[in-house]
Amino acid sequence: MEFVKFVDIGEGITEGNVVKLNHADGDEVKEDETIMEIETDKAVVNIPTPIDGTIKYTVASGAQVKPGDTLALVGTKDEVSSYKAGATSQNESVQPETSKNEAKEKSENPKPEAPVSTSQQRSIMATPAVKKLALNLNIDISKVKGTGPNGKILEEDVKAYASGNQSAEPKHENTASSDIKMQQPQQGQTEQIGSTDNYGPVKKVPLSFLRKVIAKNMEASNSIPVASHMDLIDSSNLVDIVEKTKESFMKDFNIKLTYLPFMIKAATIALKDNPYFNASYDPEKKEVTLKEYYNIGLGAKTDEGLKIIVIKDADKKSILQIAKDLTDLREKLYSKTIQLNEMKGTSFTITNIGSLGGGYMGMPIINPPDVAILSFGIIKDTPVVKNGVVVPGKVMEFTLTFDHRVVDGAAAADFGNELKRLLENPYMLTLI
Repeated sequence: MEFVKFVDIGEGITEGNVVKLNHADGDEVKEDETIMEIETDKAVVNIPTPIDGTIKYTVASGAQVKPGDTLALVGTKDEVSSYKAGATSQNESVQPETSKNEAKEKSENPKPEAPVSTSQQRSIMATPAVKKLALNLNIDISKVKGTGPNGKILEEDVKAYASGNQSAEPKHENTASSDIKMQQPQQGQTEQIGSTDNYGPVKKVPLSFLRKVIAKNMEASNSIPVASHMDLIDSSNLVDIVEKTKESFMKDFNIKLTYLPFMIKAATIALKDNPYFNASYDPEKKEVTLKEYYNIGLGAKTDEGLKIIVIKDADKKSILQIAKDLTDLREKLYSKTIQLNEMKGTSFTITNIGSLGGGYMGMPIINPPDVAILSFGIIKDTPVVKNGVVVPGKVMEFTLTFDHRVVDGAAAADFGNELKRLLENPYMLTLI
């Protein structure tokens, strides 16, 4: 029998919400079949089963879980049926009598630790063939970092570890001796109607899981001493190039060209010349991490709330490729087929409030531990002065909010000036 756990998937994820159970207790499942969906602040994560067998869930739909929690049991019908969920207290383990007796014997007669036993390996998320490979190579599979779905250890992970190319240790727990507790949904998940305050009827609506995570992150951002740099961009040339090329983009590539790929490209170039904005800050160590990759995070509006998609290696991509990536990621996001690695790993974030159809100016909030965030407003028809003459123009505002512990106003002005120069001459961006 194997224990299915919510493995540590990194990127600061500390909890998730069970949004869907795909089976009923007692159903037969196949190896790698998705048995449940867990929503995190990044994405909805599909949880697979490590083996064929009969399933028994140890969490309910709506439960909040943390990395390391046991989610389900998969084994033979006899193995699964021997487990009962009738624990009398929240701290009582749910395990068969045989396991309890074995645990008692081990405590009374402790034995030296074996290098890696077969029973220990059963707790690791990997196929039997991969576990056998690790045994044959005399490798402690618990020290191998899995690169498969939800941290699953693949054959190439074991081979990489054996060749010395992998040294990081995952935060897997030894589930063979872990407690299995039935997780119940949090209270207050539905609207409370019929309440009143001193002035009349009210309706209390608890925050969704995603809004709770966002609220937690925003509370953390209150500790950052922020400052903002704002400026206006003459966007006449930007509008011109998009209007002239969007039809061919749709005809030749089936891609809707917007201003955003130009904004991403310009911001990436400005970041290369101003590296302290493409960074994160550790207030405990008083240390800045300058990131030498350019993964641009973008806020995307969904029915569940704001989520992030990431354009990886934006500095190496053309306007066309960035536009393609944006189209693909949005389609995956809205069809809920997006992978977690497509929503994490940002080095800098852009929020385009102008794309929502309104908002001339915005004051974005930094997402810790990032050093900065950039927002763009809507492009508006505005009178501008050119060569001493007032003429019709198209103007867009941007705001760069930054951590004043790491960078100062002069650096922000340098970044802003370069960003403005590039977007006012967008034809240059098509040559880079």
